Parts: sequence; structure tokens; C-alpha cells
Amino acid sequence: MGIPGMFAIYRRNQVLEVGGMVQGMNGEDTDICMRLTAAGYHSVADPKAVYYSETPASYAHLREQRTRWFRSIYHLTARNRAILLDRQTMIGTFVLPFNLVNATRRAMLAPLLMFGALAGFVFPSTFTTLQWQPIVATMLGMSMIMTVVVCLIWRPSSVKYIPAYLCFRLLRSYFTLASTLSLLYPPMHPRIPTRMLRYKSAWLRRPHPAAETPAGDHHAR
Repeated sequence: MGIPGMFAIYRRNQVLEVGGMVQGMNGEDTDICMRLTAAGYHSVADPKAVYYSETPASYAHLREQRTRWFRSIYHLTARNRAILLDRQTMIGTFVLPFNLVNATRRAMLAPLLMFGALAGFVFPSTFTTLQWQPIVATMLGMSMIMTVVVCLIWRPSSVKYIPAYLCFRLLRSYFTLASTLSLLYPPMHPRIPTRMLRYKSAWLRRPHPAAETPAGDHHAR
């Protein structure tokens, strides 16, 4: 859907042509890629390129980074909601809906596990039909299976880090839920494309029945 901005190079004229980089949102690098693609341009990736990026060195830094990342899907969807479920584009048909559903699933992982633990260990006599298999399946999921497969294929010795990865998934779920509950939609600039402003101005100039003064209704001024 987009190339991360930390190792992307843009042509200035083309970026300005589609409205420039948006300020006040998370995921502006993906947003500009989507708008460039919609304008007919292509993103090219060089597999030989090497880049160096900063990694979180503390819990606070990790939380700040993940909060920005997890909020980006909501900001992107809100800004590009006109193409959401648009069957003429792959992004609107599949990519945006899938990422929204995936973000929701990830945000609910920790609450569902907490509920399962409380129901199974604190109130076992109340939830008599609760089974442990759904809880394990919720925590592991397909991503966990793919993680094990990739580790076994590329580096079998890394399997020992899978328990740490499980803990990280729970922490990531907490960050996702926190970013969703504290979601903000700050003013974005540029807000609306120029053509949309023209449509809005034309609509405002149209006479509306609610705004018309009834015949014979005169007020002293």
C-alpha cells in the first residue's frame, strides 16, 4: 500500500502535483504513496538499497512508536474513506478493510485473553462450557504458525525466542488498544483536494428550502 518514509525518496514536482505531504496525521508516507498511485505514478523499490533506522531503546520510545503506527490505519482510512470498499481499486476493496479488521483483532487480543483467564480460573463454575482450545488459538493464530515456519526454514536457532515474541504480541495488543481508545483526528493540511472544495462551494451556493424566507414574512432591520 505504501513505502515507509524512512527509506523513501520522492520526486518533488510529483508530490506537489498531488497536493504535497499531509501534516497532522500518522501514516503520511503511505498516504502520499496512495495519492501518487491514484495519479498514475508508480513506486519503485530497489532490493539492493541498504538503510539504517532507529529502533526503540526504551519502553516509552517503543510505546510512542507503536502508537503512531497503529493510529495510522485509522487516519489513512478516514482521509481516504471515499475509496473504502471501492470495488474498482485493490486498496479500497481489500487492503484498507483487511487492515481495519486486523487492527481490531489485534486490539482485542489482550482483553479476550484477560476475559478467558478470569472466566476459566476465577469463575469456573459459571462458565462451565468454556474450553482452553479457543483461548490458545486466539493467542497463537495463523501469524504464530507462520513465525514458527519461517524460523525453522531460515534460522532454526531463533525458535528459542518465540516465547519472547508471544509476550511482545500481548504488549503490542495493549499498545493497539490504547492507541484506538485514545484516537485523535487532528486537523490535516491540505484538508480537502481543490476539486472537492469546488464541489462544496457550488453546493453551498445552491438555494436550500430551509434557508429561504417564507413569502410575506418580513422583519424589521
